[in-house]
Amino acid sequence: MDNNYEIFVSYAHGDDDQGFIASCVDRIETVFRKKTGDNPKIFIDHTDIMTSDIWESKISNGLNNSMILLSFVSPLYIQSEWCLKEYDEFVSREERCRESRNLPKYSGIVFPVLLHSLERGRFSSEQELFKDSLLKRQYFDFSSQAFRSSVKENNVVELVEQLIDSIDDIERLSNSAFNKLDKNDITICDYKNKLMWNGEISKYEMDFDEANEYVTSLRTGGFKDWRLPTLNEVKTGIDEENLPKDPKGSTYPFHEPFNVRRSGRIFTSTIIHSPVSGKQGYYVVNLRNAHCFNGSGESAYIRAVRDIT
Repeated sequence: MDNNYEIFVSYAHGDDDQGFIASCVDRIETVFRKKTGDNPKIFIDHTDIMTSDIWESKISNGLNNSMILLSFVSPLYIQSEWCLKEYDEFVSREERCRESRNLPKYSGIVFPVLLHSLERGRFSSEQELFKDSLLKRQYFDFSSQAFRSSVKENNVVELVEQLIDSIDDIERLSNSAFNKLDKNDITICDYKNKLMWNGEISKYEMDFDEANEYVTSLRTGGFKDWRLPTLNEVKTGIDEENLPKDPKGSTYPFHEPFNVRRSGRIFTSTIIHSPVSGKQGYYVVNLRNAHCFNGSGESAYIRAVRDIT
């Protein structure tokens, strides 16, 4: 389907009485333009009085022709039947995308932004289910800023980067079958150790189960046997002479082209037992300083690997 809009903005109109949501959308447009060079195509409705006829004729059309949902969540949002309709429409579409286009679990089309805390909300049983469904998702917390005049720039940048990644994923899946070789696929071949690496790390951090699902569904280079690397395999990409003396230091000590100059860590498949708690986990490797530690319960990026046979 050709989409007229990239982002559908869903919000309760009572939350924009001070213009905070309008300010957020303006900042999103500015950051998006600086990141991509293009203006984002955003659908946002400014109609205060909503009827079934208006929703069906105008809002429904925007929903059907938008890629992703940006929800500004608040008690008023949870209590709005129209916001629930908009959310349910995108959740159903997301499920269909996972089935028909193999949209991976780590990538979604619903982005909740917590505008006001829901702790004091007075909700019906149906609204409680709506709230619980939203809070199970990864959300961006703007609640500490909602009574101010503007949102922090770094919060907007993080949100926009994930919106762009999600839009790119959807376009990629729409334009080509998931299991076909993308023309832009890049692999790194290490013939000494007989390893082929995915040229890029994952766009998102994810938990260990999601990481395994990610490598299982990966089709980079036309191959289907991608896996998580062992700790020793990750270490083959480390420049030992450039390791920081301070374990908290930051030198990005990986050989090129493995340096990504990004904060975070990457998963390995090597099991570790904590000597203190005895808790089993998997080694993760810090991207900034190559420090290795137990990543039990952590989220991390993935650089997939396969054997060259």
